[in-house]
Amino acid sequence: APVPRGESDLDMCRRFVDGRRIDAMLLVRTKRHDERVEFLQSRGIPFVTNGRTESPIPHPFIDGDGFAGFHAATVRFLSAGHRRIAHIAGPQEYYFAHVRRMGWKAAMDEAGLEADLCTEVAPTEQGGYHAALELLHQPSPPTALICATDEMAIGALRALREIDGGNAISIVGHDDLPMGAFTSPSLSTMRMTGENLGVSFASLLLRAIAGEPAEELQELHAVEFVDRDSHRPR
Repeated sequence: APVPRGESDLDMCRRFVDGRRIDAMLLVRTKRHDERVEFLQSRGIPFVTNGRTESPIPHPFIDGDGFAGFHAATVRFLSAGHRRIAHIAGPQEYYFAHVRRMGWKAAMDEAGLEADLCTEVAPTEQGGYHAALELLHQPSPPTALICATDEMAIGALRALREIDGGNAISIVGHDDLPMGAFTSPSLSTMRMTGENLGVSFASLLLRAIAGEPAEELQELHAVEFVDRDSHRPR
């Protein structure tokens, strides 16, 4: 069915629920304070989220450990000798963007370094492009960029090609998009571990429908590094 113009995600949830058109829902792009989660909980509709929220009431989810992944990526750059490590962050109302930023910041704090090279933009190629240009024109520009998503990193790679010395900047993204293997240089990235995630989501939905406790329907997967070329000086 066509989506009414201007309809929000919450409006769509309400339309499906009030129309008795669903038995359960899978929610994506979760926000830290997600009205869809609160609405479905209030109506008693089973659901699973792809990503976490800060809801005080537990709910089923599958998510990658973005905090640990971005902390580890930052430590990797620190171990390689970088000190001016910038983060291109996604909008902080989204849970994934917030915890990824916090992982980078925690590693910088632990190293006794200022976590001041950070800019928040839309998680798109255009957002990453403009953010990278802004960061690289700072008086003390970064030597490494950690991007919240691969799309942002691909945009940042274009910015690096336009900057003198840009080929010396190391960069990493997250999501392991297939196109990342074909960028120049090939994009180093991160990805959530786990096989057959579609099956896992379906299984959790069925268990939620069956009434299993939400606390037993939560999967936090490790994030692993995908070692390509862009995180190394060239």
